Amino acid sequence: LSAKDLPQPLLWPQLQVSEGEKSLTCSQFSLSAERPIIGFCPGAEFGPAKRWPHYHYAELAKQLIDEGHQIVLFGSAKDHEAGNEILA
Repeated sequence: LSAKDLPQPLLWPQLQVSEGEKSLTCSQFSLSAERPIIGFCPGAEFGPAKRWPHYHYAELAKQLIDEGHQIVLFGSAKDHEAGNEILA
């Protein structure tokens, strides 16, 4: 057994986006390229039992917005209700 036979560490995923793609996305979603953007994925594949409560997302979003961040919600059509609860 030699060093080359040992498992290699997993690398952190990297997302490479061009400046043009950043500008286009910010424009399409009314975001500012000058402020940090944080994404929430509030849905749960197996129903609400596995979902973090919407009021926790809402409170965290409020705190982050107060600190100058922008919040983006991600999800499928079935997560629409969860997103609306956070926005309410």
